[in-house]
Amino acid sequence: MASGGARFSQHYTVVPGAVLLLALPWLWMVDNGLQAALLVTQLLLCTFGIVSSYVTGLRPVRLVFFSFVFSWLGVGPLYQVSHRQLAWQDSDLLNSTDMVTAALGLTVLFTAAVSAAMWQVGTRAARTPPPRTMVVPREWAPWGFLGALVAITPYVVATNGGVGSFFASRQDRVSELMQGGVSLAGAGGASVALAQIVPAALAVATAHLFILHARRTSTGEGWTTTALPTAAGLGAALSFVVLYANPLSNTRFISIAAFGSLAFAIVRPRSPRAGQWIAVLLSVLTLAVYPLSYLLAPEAPGAGDRSSFAVFGSQDFDGFQQIVNSLIYVQDHGYNLGRYTVSALLFFIPRAVWPWKATPSSIDVAANRDYWFTNLSMPVHAEVFLDVGLIGMLIFGFVLGHAWARIDHAWLTSPASLGAWLAPFLAMAQLGFIRGPLGSLSPIWLTVTVLLLVGVRRVPVDVAPEAAPAVPPAGDYVITRAGAADTRPGPPGPGTG
Repeated sequence: MASGGARFSQHYTVVPGAVLLLALPWLWMVDNGLQAALLVTQLLLCTFGIVSSYVTGLRPVRLVFFSFVFSWLGVGPLYQVSHRQLAWQDSDLLNSTDMVTAALGLTVLFTAAVSAAMWQVGTRAARTPPPRTMVVPREWAPWGFLGALVAITPYVVATNGGVGSFFASRQDRVSELMQGGVSLAGAGGASVALAQIVPAALAVATAHLFILHARRTSTGEGWTTTALPTAAGLGAALSFVVLYANPLSNTRFISIAAFGSLAFAIVRPRSPRAGQWIAVLLSVLTLAVYPLSYLLAPEAPGAGDRSSFAVFGSQDFDGFQQIVNSLIYVQDHGYNLGRYTVSALLFFIPRAVWPWKATPSSIDVAANRDYWFTNLSMPVHAEVFLDVGLIGMLIFGFVLGHAWARIDHAWLTSPASLGAWLAPFLAMAQLGFIRGPLGSLSPIWLTVTVLLLVGVRRVPVDVAPEAAPAVPPAGDYVITRAGAADTRPGPPGPGTG
């Protein structure tokens, strides 16, 4: 029988080999050798990243990152370059050989910077002492957040045109809001935030807090021992998530972040086997389900006349195209010196106070190319490149990889830590973060992140026994009778994977 190490090494050879074999027909169609080499490098970087995210235990942030980048900025560009097809009727852009090559190189450098940072953290992880604190919900937070949701719901439902609008299309919901005078041009950003952003963010954070509260107060194994008030609070919070974050009236990225993060928080998968299955699931989601809406849309240009692979050259895979457009924008206008990033981080400042606040970068970049539709994607590394150039982008990639690896390490080794608490949401929210633009998506995921931080407090591991959870989750610290911390895995708690 092969050893565990041998099995792991097989994953590092078999999976990349299979990817290259499947990609070979399209690679053969690429007539530029340097571009083909960059495409292969990107596919291999992502594949090794995916394998490393599960072979020794699931690292959810790393797995989601490399799975989406593999599909969106690996397979997508490979199809587009090999088949000479881009979205938005701009396939002639591929004739700019130098720009296309530079865009491929920019993505490879960013992915390599993230990979290098994750590898560095991994080499030091064994020498890192475990955290001496654990997170618990603030006493007031779960019910306080739920009470706030109940309080604002009448206003939110009224301004959105009734409960039915939350289960209609996004266009219908926006139309209802505009008819009610809720728009940036009309009522201003505060009203838009209260009617759209705050309810969804508050619902997601509330559900996470009740899950944590249920786990900390459980009197035995499984969710059946959860106290009735806690179960009722969790049920109410999940109902609000369905109302405010469902995929019918929200973007796919908001819904995936909401429901996907809650699934991670409940099941808490950590084993290599769980990681393998989730890797397969993410491959299906990113390569098939994610672009499914394009193939099903009757108004999609030529959707009925193309093969199913043509979706990789559709509007859902316009990220590589926007990287090329970003290089052209910098060539035409120069760098923005952080304006897009700062505007995204300070989204809560009204434009009336800050007249020079940047619009989402994708709009400016698409308008520079005279596109008829400008609300496109903007890969996060291209947006950072727009702001601070190549060196700044590489530093950003290294810092991002370092942060993601630290959170994954906490998830895998210290389930009660702050990093593990944030891991489910950050893992799933990064789908929208990677796709961008920051200015469009930062309001929702920054708001949720702040609420998750506000809703918990860190307590020392060596707290008194009466302050400790009745049954700590598997892998959490066990509180001994003497009040000292024991790092042995405790008995399994609800949803242990």
